[in-house]
Amino acid sequence: MGLIRNMNRILLLFFQLLFPLQLLGQFFPAIEFVPSGRLFPPLLANTFEGRVGTILRADGKLRLDIGNSIDVVAIALDSTRTQRLTIGVDFFTYTALRAEENFHFPVEASDYFFGVNFNYASDLAVGQFLARLRVSHISAHLVDGSYDAGEAAWRYGGPRVYSREFVDLVAAIKRTYYRFYTGVQYLFHDDPPEIPNWSYQAGMELFLENTLGRSLHPYLAYDFRLVPVRVYSGVHSVQGGIKIGRWRGPGLNLFVAYFSGHSIHGEFYDIRETYWASGFTVDF
Repeated sequence: MGLIRNMNRILLLFFQLLFPLQLLGQFFPAIEFVPSGRLFPPLLANTFEGRVGTILRADGKLRLDIGNSIDVVAIALDSTRTQRLTIGVDFFTYTALRAEENFHFPVEASDYFFGVNFNYASDLAVGQFLARLRVSHISAHLVDGSYDAGEAAWRYGGPRVYSREFVDLVAAIKRTYYRFYTGVQYLFHDDPPEIPNWSYQAGMELFLENTLGRSLHPYLAYDFRLVPVRVYSGVHSVQGGIKIGRWRGPGLNLFVAYFSGHSIHGEFYDIRETYWASGFTVDF
């Protein structure tokens, strides 16, 4: 019931903002509904982004990402469209599985992420300034693949309650071949309550758009988060690969990745992991 109440609150906030804008859009052509693309492109090495794809870890575990984030309303803030604002929604899951014989992949845990996002872009002489504010909810759940029927017991100590509501703000500078960003997150409700409220983020992305032709785009991304799990510690995520398709459009990303830090899954939030992986994502 808590999950449903939180989802209803975020959806209510979104529709309260959407309906006045829909009325204004009838009179002001600067307002567009469901624009193509995303004003604030997802952070490539950041886990908590809407995407579709999978990661196969070297230790035999997998992660399956299902969902998306879209801009629903776009507003041009000046006549030349050098300043733009969008309002969007996030709905996705990231799920932990393990590989077994005979092509079996028991699902161990799944995390649900949904919320509202506000995005801003301004064209500058040195490049483009981007910012994103999200109001979001995450809840985590242990799934039946974590139950050992032979031992009649749960792995990892059994299910535990984990959920959080938070606001996170990321600001970035983007130029032709790179993007640098920094951000902060504030938890305004969390369970268990032992998790401190503030965490911090920074990262960079290098991308060689159109250097290998119009359809091959190499990239390298690094994301660092300073997260509180009783004490503050670093989480490092690196991803390098190539996008096949249009860099700012639909395509297939093939990559290798490295991760070191506390688990991204809420049921395992106090467990540290280090692994190499390969994977793919599909951009729509």
